[in-house]
Amino acid sequence: SSDVCSSDLFILHICALHMSSTRPFFFQCSVCTMSLPVIYQGRAPPFLPGVQYKEDVFIMEEQSNDSIPVAVGGICSECGKPCCLQPSCSVISSEDGKRYCTKHKH
Repeated sequence: SSDVCSSDLFILHICALHMSSTRPFFFQCSVCTMSLPVIYQGRAPPFLPGVQYKEDVFIMEEQSNDSIPVAVGGICSECGKPCCLQPSCSVISSEDGKRYCTKHKH
């Protein structure tokens, strides 16, 4: 509602987070099994206007008021399982530009 939002950019960002109804859920890498709470999976987060990722990503909730939401993982294009963005767990193929977990050699 308009009484919750303000013209202040930070407040608008927080309001957008609230209005997107993002509920935390857990992302778990299928390679290293790291588990993190995330608030979004997809390419165009509603709380980051104008941001469009080239792949579906998992975005972690902001850890402090001045931090930016961080993409922490994606989906392997071959097996369809989640994988974190650590180089030991996933890579972007120079041939097709898709993400692959390191269980699949490309």
